[in-house]
Amino acid sequence: MSSIIHLNDIRKSYFMGNQAIPVLKGINLDIYKNEYVALMGPSGSGKSTLMNILGCLDSPTSGSYILNGKDVSKMADNDLAEVRNKDIGFVFQQFNLLPRLNAAENVALPLVYAGVAKKERIERAMEVLATHRNLLEMVKNGTFREDLYYRVLGLPIHLPALRERENDVLIIAKHFMDNFCKENNLPRKNLSTEAKKKLMGHAFPGNVRELKSVIDLACVMAEEKEIEAEHLNVMSQNMMSDFMLKEATLKEFTIKFIQFYLDKYNYDVLKVARKLDVGKSTIYRMIQNKEVFVNKKFSFEASFMN
Repeated sequence: MSSIIHLNDIRKSYFMGNQAIPVLKGINLDIYKNEYVALMGPSGSGKSTLMNILGCLDSPTSGSYILNGKDVSKMADNDLAEVRNKDIGFVFQQFNLLPRLNAAENVALPLVYAGVAKKERIERAMEVLATHRNLLEMVKNGTFREDLYYRVLGLPIHLPALRERENDVLIIAKHFMDNFCKENNLPRKNLSTEAKKKLMGHAFPGNVRELKSVIDLACVMAEEKEIEAEHLNVMSQNMMSDFMLKEATLKEFTIKFIQFYLDKYNYDVLKVARKLDVGKSTIYRMIQNKEVFVNKKFSFEASFMN
């Protein structure tokens, strides 16, 4: 039985000037129909790079990749896009929502590539979405189908905005702190008295989502166990509106973390990778793609030797 995925001597290197940084070194792999496979390994071992190649999001430097009988290792970008459309499904860890689309359009997006008509796409998306809009009024106005209304009705719950329940702010903040520290292998953190006052004095126009962003960033900024007021990057309402649009995919949030630590640790990629528990190849790729920047005088020589 032939494999659905066949990798032969797959190699991938990133280049910083004339210096090649090898990430994948001769990977051979066969995956057969109905198999479930997990890629496991320590940070920096090349898992993300290999997944990008398997998903036809990137091409190997050398070697061959046969996917469902087709050699995709040398395909052009347009051909790879066709393969991703028809042969591959993705479940993104960070959801990867597109900020220019609303929730229904994001949910319906895969149906665009499947050739489903727009009206049916939106109807099917709405079936799986909750909404803050008054659906009963929309039914009365003829802008929402009555049969779909009863499918998604469930038990309506009104949840007041965070600014209307300020006693919940510190409780929710602690929940976000504990979760973020646990997920990122950081020591548990506490809020100082001044930090608590700063949170309680902020209106949170971005609601719970804003609070989570503020707490997540503070957990990274605070090196000690206690989060101080200066670690809480609360914003004005206009600034928050701009930030929330950018934060939709979390990509800029990640870039902000990594750029902060690159600056802080004098562009020591290995130290930053260890600090944030990310693969060094991920940071090298971000530098090469000009998503983060390093001092022009910085030398990668120390990192190459490890």
